Amino acid sequence: MASFNNILCAVDFDRNSLLALRVASELARSSKGILHIFHVVGLPSDTSSFEKLETTAQRKLERLASRVCEAVQYRVHVTDGNPDVEILLMATHLRAN
Repeated sequence: MASFNNILCAVDFDRNSLLALRVASELARSSKGILHIFHVVGLPSDTSSFEKLETTAQRKLERLASRVCEAVQYRVHVTDGNPDVEILLMATHLRAN
């Protein structure tokens, strides 16, 4: 089995991304890699509410990770912008494999 050092899992809190997180967690556990859990907050029309959205997403990811990522080293990342672009940028930045 291939070894993965940096695993990026984008989570938008829908059912499919939660299932993907479980698979990524297992992959990280078996390869002893680091799991990077990533959420992109879309920019609201009222940018003053962004901080609240970001904080809420951060808390949700932390709670989710503590339940799903047992015995796995993980990091939680939250940013804003276009998910398509931000996920590719994060994958490049982390050198995810």
